[in-house]
Amino acid sequence: MTVIWLCHGTGDGIVIKTRFPFRTEVGAARTNYMNRKGTPGIVVQAFVSAELEFVFISAKLSGSTHDWIAYSCTSLAESIAANHLPQQYFMVADAAYVCSEQLLTPWPGNDLTPAQDAFNYHLSIMRQVVERSFGVLIQRWGIFWQHLRFGMKCWSLVMLVCCKLHNWCIKTRDSVPAMNANQSHMHKQAFQDGMQQMAAAKTIWPGRRVDLEQSKRRTIITMLLEKNRAFRPLSY
Repeated sequence: MTVIWLCHGTGDGIVIKTRFPFRTEVGAARTNYMNRKGTPGIVVQAFVSAELEFVFISAKLSGSTHDWIAYSCTSLAESIAANHLPQQYFMVADAAYVCSEQLLTPWPGNDLTPAQDAFNYHLSIMRQVVERSFGVLIQRWGIFWQHLRFGMKCWSLVMLVCCKLHNWCIKTRDSVPAMNANQSHMHKQAFQDGMQQMAAAKTIWPGRRVDLEQSKRRTIITMLLEKNRAFRPLSY
């Protein structure tokens, strides 16, 4: 009997820029909302489908929160830990997350075998979906073009509503004005390049031993890639 594994979603985090919280809203924790780039905001954890639809969204923690910690505080993390996700499914994420059987992340380090490099290459291609979703979401709703300046209690709600409206636009195909093929390619490439640069700038949570993170599924998929010689294409 052949076992088929299916990617159920790709995930990542993004900081949505906000005004600096008032002391009456968060007390002495105001500085926690400053991310490493010196911008106040909230951390959004999202997982998306291949169609760029948001299948899970959480926007409740301060901007300085590490992606893995923010993910660990979500109901999705609790559900996966409780084995509510069928075993044939898995999620993919970047190196900021801890690898497990149902949340696959890249092989760490630079001294990788060709098979491990192939795994990282194919996982990166799958992860482009969530970066594109963030890019389309931000571009679609002008409210995110500047810092959110309304009441703090509404920040998470506005993010959730915009993601739901984004999904509605995807389902009804009422997304953006029609573009010719060249414009469409340039549009998508610009979003992809920008979001990849943002993802590459992320640092791994201090104190983690990524070399000790084990996943039998990641190992088996890597072996299958090697067996089928599905390596990273050569650059010319």
